[in-house]
Amino acid sequence: MASFYYPSPTLEGDRDIKIIRIARNCPCSMACGCPGLHPQNEQKFEIILEAEDADFSEESTACACGHSWYKHGSLDRLVDAEIERRAKVALRIDEFLDESNHLANFNFTDEEIESLRKQMELPPGEERDASFKRDNSPDSIMSGLSGQERSRRSRSLSSSGLSDVPPPVSKRRRISSPLSDDEGNDDAANIPPATPIHSKGAKKAPPVPVLSGARSNARGAKKRAGGGTTTTTTVNGGPQTNGTASSHVPKIKIEDDNADLESIAESTVSGPEEAAPMSIDLPPKEKIVVEEHRRGYIQYTAVKNDGQERSWIVLTGLKNLFQRQLPKMPREYIARLVMDRNSRGLAMIKHGYKVVAGITYRPFAHRGFIEIVFCAVSSSNQVKGYGGHLMDHFKKHIQDTYDNVEYFLTYADNYAIGYFKKQGFSKDVTLDRVQWAGYIKDYEGATLLQCKLVPVDYTSIRDTVSQQKAWVLERIRARSSSHEVRPGIPAFQEGQPPIVLDYKEIPGLIEAGWTAHPTAQELPANIRPPDYVRMTRALRALQAHQQSWPFRTPVNKAEVPDYYEFIKNPMDLHTMQTKLEGGKYTDIEAFVTDVKAIAQNCLLYNPSDSVYAKAAVKLLRYFENTLLKELLEKE
Repeated sequence: MASFYYPSPTLEGDRDIKIIRIARNCPCSMACGCPGLHPQNEQKFEIILEAEDADFSEESTACACGHSWYKHGSLDRLVDAEIERRAKVALRIDEFLDESNHLANFNFTDEEIESLRKQMELPPGEERDASFKRDNSPDSIMSGLSGQERSRRSRSLSSSGLSDVPPPVSKRRRISSPLSDDEGNDDAANIPPATPIHSKGAKKAPPVPVLSGARSNARGAKKRAGGGTTTTTTVNGGPQTNGTASSHVPKIKIEDDNADLESIAESTVSGPEEAAPMSIDLPPKEKIVVEEHRRGYIQYTAVKNDGQERSWIVLTGLKNLFQRQLPKMPREYIARLVMDRNSRGLAMIKHGYKVVAGITYRPFAHRGFIEIVFCAVSSSNQVKGYGGHLMDHFKKHIQDTYDNVEYFLTYADNYAIGYFKKQGFSKDVTLDRVQWAGYIKDYEGATLLQCKLVPVDYTSIRDTVSQQKAWVLERIRARSSSHEVRPGIPAFQEGQPPIVLDYKEIPGLIEAGWTAHPTAQELPANIRPPDYVRMTRALRALQAHQQSWPFRTPVNKAEVPDYYEFIKNPMDLHTMQTKLEGGKYTDIEAFVTDVKAIAQNCLLYNPSDSVYAKAAVKLLRYFENTLLKELLEKE
């Protein structure tokens, strides 16, 4: 019998790998009772670790039920966006299984895995319709039918194998873990027991030791306790775990009058036999990382090189994380800075002391700022919101630790600038250069970014902003008249001659606060043009460049009497600053023209081998290669 191939959670996923991971957690849509993709009994199981060993096919990864991957969850009918959404959830499930050494056990489940599987269910309403392809799919066919007819056809399609979920049953399913002694499980009879893992391409890593006092793994504790059984019921194909309710519960939409209503909340009142489909609005799901932190799956710990064993373990985890995520940075340089006794760190840990994200920084409290040296999140956790959660708690940590630190400074490459901008960083460094020059190291090809702290609780600021946004939108809706439909203007009807209308004759303009026809007006003196900040930043960079010394002030006519006879359009950096502050640059093109005029004037007056001409060439090359791209990009 051929081996059953399954991708490792660390293997980069192409479409086939994503489909395989999803199919493991979705029941077969062919009404065969298969709860998900799984190997046959006694079939050898191999985990593929390397991309060159990945040879997944319908033969190498065939389900014991005999149906293809796409029939598990009706994946052949889903749009690419829905498949990508499910793939991310399936990858998280595989990571949990791998960390608890249950990746080869297709019968294992627990509360966390059941909560994640609920997220793979189709959403209700319009979002559900948008998850299907717009062809002859059953969901599109039934979009215009009544509730009674939709329910009848839904049962018909389920029996023909076209439904996304198996037909609803009134009995309860029991899924037993491999360590359970219960043998009366009919629905899980086709699931093979756990088989030994034979990793292809690498040896299995030894278990990581956990220090005394570390938080124990809930799934590991359950396994050591001897397993147990998990009782589930099915509503529209989605397993509902008995016990503590999880926050990852989607809206429940009942389309079958004969569905078992015992597993629905007691507050739900079933309607008459011929009632239309109803929906139950449940509280919105919180972000995955927020729930993991609330449940204690992830924790934050401050660390420094104080000689303690615990600190060395966490610092080593930070060092390994940075070396994996920053491959272009020298490994010895990372190790030296992370282990430096002047450096500090904040690590996000889970399952004991496993570092999944972290920041290494150097505090300069006497100068009023800190320098973020390294910041990274493990690749398998970058889609879960760990980066923003880490930065929020890091800002809170700095506020609680240092009283007079108000600024963060960091050098970021082009790949990290977008992340830091989302976390409140800006290229406009307002901290006086005297405060930080000489204290932090300059990096070639990187951009200096700054973030100014404000006296708020950063760990709850996102919820506060969401509440403020909801309050503002509610006030806007109360005052808005956008829902009102006003009569049309006769002059716009077909066959009417063109006429000039006064704004008072147009319905709704006066009510909207319109007072006169718009006229071109100059900007007030206190309002800067939209590109002022970027032009100011570029001009400061030119003035600070070491080759700009001949062009910082106008040419002295007393020292060079004939200069203005040859140069009819003189320009220098001081004159550009005066024009910029006076609002003379209405667009970036005029600014760029003056920069080029400085170099052209110098090359026109001075010999090409002179020190002035060489300085002009170097300054213009620096502007075109470095500053011009940043100046023209739209923020």
